Amino acid sequence: MTTPGLLYQDGWSLLDDTTSAVFNEAAHQVSQRPSNGGKPYQDGYVFGYGQDYQQGLKDLATLTGPSELLPRWAYGVWYSRFFPYTTADYENTLLPTFRSTFTPSISLKSI
Repeated sequence: MTTPGLLYQDGWSLLDDTTSAVFNEAAHQVSQRPSNGGKPYQDGYVFGYGQDYQQGLKDLATLTGPSELLPRWAYGVWYSRFFPYTTADYENTLLPTFRSTFTPSISLKSI
């Protein structure tokens, strides 16, 4: 089960933008929202797309701009082989190879 969000199965979603900062286009500055005279207010966007999830994502990108992917190094090292490595294999072969090629790795002592 997914939590309510833009691609929730109900076919609509509310994006609450009440606490977001405001961008002043003329001054090229970001600031907190101005006071509303002590009166509560709410700022939000309703996305109604039925089951057209791709259109829901396109509408979000229109509103917020394209999302950037994390740099490749941020995903960490994915090393997978279906081989029963021993501790000695890791200590004497794999980790020294990772270190010599500057590949991020964890220390066996931290596990």
